Amino acid sequence: LLAAGARRIAFDFDFSSSQTPEDDRALADALAIAGPQRVALAVHRQLVQDQIFDTAPLPRFRSYASLASINIRPDPEGRVRAIQTVSVFAETTVPTMSAWLAGAPDAAREVLIDFSIDPDTIPQLSYVDVLDDRFDPAAVAGKSVLIGPAAIELGDWRSVPHYRALPGPLVQEL
Repeated sequence: LLAAGARRIAFDFDFSSSQTPEDDRALADALAIAGPQRVALAVHRQLVQDQIFDTAPLPRFRSYASLASINIRPDPEGRVRAIQTVSVFAETTVPTMSAWLAGAPDAAREVLIDFSIDPDTIPQLSYVDVLDDRFDPAAVAGKSVLIGPAAIELGDWRSVPHYRALPGPLVQEL
């Protein structure tokens, strides 16, 4: 994606556990080449049985990437209508994934999600097509790219107005 000219790339995946040593090394090497100005990895804060847990990428990955929060808070009705631009994480403040992708300043504010945008008009690329270099580089040149899950089975869908529910990464994109 960087070779195709992507401006920024963010991963809406949990990289807090190790895979194989070879895979971990390959990811760390790729992140080192890209650098923290161009790649962000997800962090999130969750409440489990009245305890707060902060989940972050492994230290070997964090040193090569920016951190961006994927936390989204629903309104009192249980729907997501807005996203914060910063989030508290592990005793510090980090940009939210949406704000980082947009290159927004670190000022804390709430941004209303534009649900007049048809989610079907947001370009999507297959992970396999990107991995196998079977995509038009013009599709990402100069753009910010969010890589994340869309399958309902993964449980990262959010209740929203108008569309009922959308994948978490798509809500971040809107």
